[in-house]
Amino acid sequence: MIATLSDEVLEYVIGGKTAREAWLHLFDRYASVSRERINYLKTEMQTTQKGVDSIERYLLRLKHIRDQLAYAAIKISDDDFMIAAFNGLPSEYDMIKTVLIARDSSISLKDF
Repeated sequence: MIATLSDEVLEYVIGGKTAREAWLHLFDRYASVSRERINYLKTEMQTTQKGVDSIERYLLRLKHIRDQLAYAAIKISDDDFMIAAFNGLPSEYDMIKTVLIARDSSISLKDF
């Protein structure tokens, strides 16, 4: 079970002595989606920074947050997702951001 968990999730099961305990820790963390959790995820979406991660890893982190919000019935549009992604990029990506933001037509998330 541990081999299938991401590093972010793994910290919630450490300390459990059985698979059942690990599952219960995960259930407690993710099963109920409280208003507090939704606000936390929205804040994470807006404040996540690329840092030292690859662009792929960074976008996967944002997608993971978006997926969790979708599970809570909170829809994040493709445009809002891209804006959040732009906001978390360092200045070395300014030229790409400028070109993509200045487009006359919208860009699909896949093309993004």
